[in-house]
Amino acid sequence: MYDRIPTKPITLSHSATWALEVLSRPRYGRTHPALSWSVTQELTRAGFVNNPVQGRRIMSITAAGQQFLRTHALRRALS
Repeated sequence: MYDRIPTKPITLSHSATWALEVLSRPRYGRTHPALSWSVTQELTRAGFVNNPVQGRRIMSITAAGQQFLRTHALRRALS
């Protein structure tokens, strides 16, 4: 299966964008940082992260989230 990549640009709050960038960094032996409920809901509703499965606290970034990070980094580099 493929994750759908949205055609309309999605705007995220600064906090949600920062959280997605932090989640994308490798974390060796550590869990992800504690995110507020609103940021977690914003990222989940946008389809950028998967909810933890079976009580695990590890969130995973979806293909749409990875694409958002790529375009965000490109926009930042061009500005």
